[in-house]
Amino acid sequence: MYVVVAEFILLVVAEFILLVVAEFTLLVVAEFILLVVAEFILLVVAEFILLVVAEFTLQIVVGALHK
Repeated sequence: MYVVVAEFILLVVAEFILLVVAEFTLLVVAEFILLVVAEFILLVVAEFILLVVAEFTLQIVVGALHK
């Protein structure tokens, strides 16, 4: 009887530890994926803003040179 109870307790403890480790791993992976996606989006937005500013500046310079 004690062996059955001990095995049950070990099973519950092992499943709990595995659950905690799995949730922690998923959290780390999810945060890493979100970080990569966020950095990519920021990079694209920053490049777009720089492109717009460069085009605008170029138009001003070309306009000033044509006068």
